[in-house]
Amino acid sequence: PEEAWVAQKELFRTQMRLEDSFVNISRLNEKKSTVLLCDRGLMDGSAYMPQGKFEEMVNKVGEDVGDIKYGRSASSTFPS
Repeated sequence: PEEAWVAQKELFRTQMRLEDSFVNISRLNEKKSTVLLCDRGLMDGSAYMPQGKFEEMVNKVGEDVGDIKYGRSASSTFPS
């Protein structure tokens, strides 16, 4: 249903903002290395949506499934 799709989209956006915030916080002290571990990630929503709908939702918010699956994790784990 439409309500579930909207709910997953909002959860996705919230998770994305949280991850970005933690990366930004980790960069405050440039003298220390930081590792961020995200137990719940952006891909979790794919388990609650029909096949193909998750990718459609991700694309509608201007992201790419490949980037969030691999790219964001790598940059979040080892911030510059």
